[in-house]
Amino acid sequence: MVTGFACADPSIPATPETQGITTTTSAQVSGWFDEEQDMSWQISTSPLGSSLTYPNPSIPVGPYVIYVPGNIVLEEVFGEGNTTNGGVLYSSVYSEQTSATNGDIEYSKQFSAETGNQLAGGSNIEAERLIAFSTDTSGRLVSSEYIMVDGVGQFSLTDNVLLCPFASDASDFVPQFCNMAEMGSDLDISTGSVSTAASDRFIAASGDYPVDVDYRIRLTGIGDEPAEGSVSAFMDALSQEGKIDVFVRVPFDNPEDGTLYLLRTGLASELRYEELSSVHGQVAVFDKDMHYESGMRR
Repeated sequence: MVTGFACADPSIPATPETQGITTTTSAQVSGWFDEEQDMSWQISTSPLGSSLTYPNPSIPVGPYVIYVPGNIVLEEVFGEGNTTNGGVLYSSVYSEQTSATNGDIEYSKQFSAETGNQLAGGSNIEAERLIAFSTDTSGRLVSSEYIMVDGVGQFSLTDNVLLCPFASDASDFVPQFCNMAEMGSDLDISTGSVSTAASDRFIAASGDYPVDVDYRIRLTGIGDEPAEGSVSAFMDALSQEGKIDVFVRVPFDNPEDGTLYLLRTGLASELRYEELSSVHGQVAVFDKDMHYESGMRR
């Protein structure tokens, strides 16, 4: 089973100082095994906890916004730290809980988290697992895994978000967005072999690289015997995309005066997606691959 989902939001650039976390776990055990891992991560273009700011210089007036990028006088009024990009906040969560009792277990896992900018094919969070379990008694292997990315942002000038020189020909602005994707699985077996792969990417130097979330799980038997137990995998996504109406666009003769825009912003699209696949009993094979991709350029 293969599931795909697509919408649009830009990624967020890395902070000046970045971190990397890498762990490798390998175990062959007869008896009891337990693995727990939790990671939560927030990154914002503004201080965490603050509201998402309009790009400066912006003046909200009822349902409209007066926006004058490039105006030196207004930039001085708004003070240091003004930006022609609207505020953006991303959150990501990864977790795993695995417990095996009264059986033989082989467990291996590689996990990495990288807070730096990623190109296409790179990942900010990546986890791969291989697990085999069998028992002659009442032993069980119980495992759950979860990955999520949530991004929200105000509008920004297209030229400041995308490197592509032709992007602004389609639209002067990248509109507001609020998108979330979450995936994972639950496993409860007495015998079987399972592999999983989870990854996401949401930090990049520009919005030319889309946000990605991927999850795959495959359960099979050991040798000629099927797996026994239950397994489920799910994907939930919510996409809320904005739209910007440009009522007035006045480029001033003096470049230092910038360009005046009169804008109206609002919600233009809302899409919800939910999927759950479950099996129980003797399982010859259960294979599910899920993909979420969201970007201005795909």
